[in-house]
Amino acid sequence: MDMRNPFCSRHYFLFLLVPLFASCSFFPVHKEVHFSLPEKTLWKVSVSSGEAFLVNGNAFDLSVVRNEPLALVARSVSSMKSAGAIYPVNEELKEEHSFPAQVLYSLVLSSSNSMDQKMYCLSTFNWKRFEEDCAEMGEDIWKVNKEIIMKKIAGGTFRRSDLKIEKTR
Repeated sequence: MDMRNPFCSRHYFLFLLVPLFASCSFFPVHKEVHFSLPEKTLWKVSVSSGEAFLVNGNAFDLSVVRNEPLALVARSVSSMKSAGAIYPVNEELKEEHSFPAQVLYSLVLSSSNSMDQKMYCLSTFNWKRFEEDCAEMGEDIWKVNKEIIMKKIAGGTFRRSDLKIEKTR
């Protein structure tokens, strides 16, 4: 590129500024996401952002902050079924994702840190891998001590090997 040509240097300068402007407020921070539930019934959905609402069916739309971890926990009003999802990992609430979603939901609600500190900590954790590890355990995941897992995630010391089944006395 010939930097003596003023036309080329202006385009080069604009090219350098595009990433800087990408973080500006005129780019949308929120987006509308379509979430699905396992079956068509009446669900009570609780969201880690503080919202709770009823869904009559198997899908709903929700405005979310782009790429910020968000737990969605749903319980069927007419049965014992539960489902969960962690956005942005997935947008389909499933029974096997209920435990990881409840862990994130509880972490967000129980933390005394500022919302920015919480979101920074929670956005650096690999929620996709955590969901996969929990799903591999099947129903046994409900025998894991949720509070210990929460402390390890919040402290940045969680390892896959921490998903141990609690022995009954």
